[in-house]
Amino acid sequence: MDYTELIHKSMSEKGINGETQDYVIKYISMNQKLFGNYLDIDRVVSRVLTNLNYSITSVDKSKNPLSELIRIATKRGTWSAYDNKILISPINKVLSKISQDKKARLDSTIFHEIDHCATTEYVKINNYDKNQYIQNYLIHNNIKNTNAFIQNINRMYEKANGMLSISGIFDVRQYINNGINLRSLNEGITAYKQEMYDKFLGNKSYTPYGTEKKVAKFIGSVIGEENLISMHFNNDYEGIRKAFNEKTGQDLNDLVKEMNKKSLLKTLLFGKLYTKSFSKKIERKIAQYEISNPERNENIQHKAKVFRDSLIVDLLVDGKEQTNEYDKQKETNKTKVKIEDLEH
Repeated sequence: MDYTELIHKSMSEKGINGETQDYVIKYISMNQKLFGNYLDIDRVVSRVLTNLNYSITSVDKSKNPLSELIRIATKRGTWSAYDNKILISPINKVLSKISQDKKARLDSTIFHEIDHCATTEYVKINNYDKNQYIQNYLIHNNIKNTNAFIQNINRMYEKANGMLSISGIFDVRQYINNGINLRSLNEGITAYKQEMYDKFLGNKSYTPYGTEKKVAKFIGSVIGEENLISMHFNNDYEGIRKAFNEKTGQDLNDLVKEMNKKSLLKTLLFGKLYTKSFSKKIERKIAQYEISNPERNENIQHKAKVFRDSLIVDLLVDGKEQTNEYDKQKETNKTKVKIEDLEH
């Protein structure tokens, strides 16, 4: 199905610019080609058109200038679920104008953020549930200034009209009720898909979530890539966790908690030296999962071996040596304009 006209019409009515529309069209096209056999593309389109209310921009003038400077200095891109907008670094935007490699990286970041947008669902939370979550959080966490914490949660609740955003599998209720923070794993799954988008376009793969992506790939090798991606889109962490337990006999929460020990401070201070060391630690943890259950079927064992072998392979292949599937598709459809033919 060609969604081009629907996307142009819906986003134009919101005042969203043509550049953003082109990014969304290309994102939908890639999802059709890569995941169309098991994702409901109608829902993917509907989510993006419903959730995204503004053109992709570099600076949010409605925010505090200091917080904007911090964002610009530390993040390549952001999906703001409660403001319904995608923000990118203005520095990287400028660099993309003078370097093809930087342009490819910028595009990759934007597709990552659109994916967050496309996997975001909103659920209604009543006052009773909200207060229960707050109490559970205070019980399980060492919050010194409880009044300030409660006031902040209440402000967010009012701003969001009692709605809670769930982006992929990142559901704050999991942390509050079960003590498991899924932000990093959610980023890892999104980075895993981002790598697929990069390869589809014939570009180098780049992500700051290298370790998280390795964990996501491993989970995909155990429960099946299709299951991982479809349950991620359907905000179903418990489904992923159950499938992982059925294949390994172990709780996925343990691996996630180990991954969450990654230190932001050490990453900033020691850079690649620390991240490489931490990545090796996670690889050893993964290896323990792979050999823990001898009753796993041969197919799963084979996938785990393939994954192990892939850990020593450099995934950053020169984009010139890769086949650009997007451009290839254009050549076969010159006589008819389709969604996959539109470039920005």
